[in-house]
Amino acid sequence: MTEGQAQVLLNDMNRIADALERIADSSESLTECIGYAPPMPYQIEGFHFIRIGGSVDTE
Repeated sequence: MTEGQAQVLLNDMNRIADALERIADSSESLTECIGYAPPMPYQIEGFHFIRIGGSVDTE
């Protein structure tokens, strides 16, 4: 492997590592938006839901 090829490989690996860190940060933020409702007496299982807040401008 030449020095140039090694540098390209290193750059690619750094880009992949950066992308994985961004994915981890995003998924951590998403976990704060997920809630769980325990089962009611007539249900077998509870359910997960996503909390969404904010407003939408329709103009």
